[in-house]
Amino acid sequence: MIGLAICAAWSRQARPAGGARPAGGARPAGGARPAGGARPAGGARPAGTVTAVDVNRRAVLLANENAAALGLADRFAAMTPEEVPADATFDEIWSNPPIRIGKAALHDLLLTWLPRLTPEGRATMVVGKNLGADSLQRWLGEQGYPTARLASAKGFRVLETRRAGSDG
Repeated sequence: MIGLAICAAWSRQARPAGGARPAGGARPAGGARPAGGARPAGGARPAGTVTAVDVNRRAVLLANENAAALGLADRFAAMTPEEVPADATFDEIWSNPPIRIGKAALHDLLLTWLPRLTPEGRATMVVGKNLGADSLQRWLGEQGYPTARLASAKGFRVLETRRAGSDG
């Protein structure tokens, strides 16, 4: 749910000695690049750490194996939601939220993670227009999380959510 795209972007820049691919032979997340398709300058890795969260234990295991194979284990940790420390906060949350779990469950999920944003933090989400992106955007605003549409294409919306009163 959180930050897997960063690991995927790094995977194109840094491979272990011999150029081996991570576990399973494929690039994580299909070899995606960060928003905008840019690569870090000079092959440098961005600073910071990534906490990837998924309910699927196998996905967590593979993500951690890939990070280790790429030499990123010191800055990347995948875990289940229950394993995330209760006091953890995040500068950024990147998500393709599980809309099909139902509106009430989705709202509970978002109200669990969005309060973990730092005061200047943001959540960037990709949501299908036909799956309620516009109503979700309105609902987030009503909950005190101003949300802007950053992009819209091919039936998807990219939404950016911040905490009320943030300067972002």
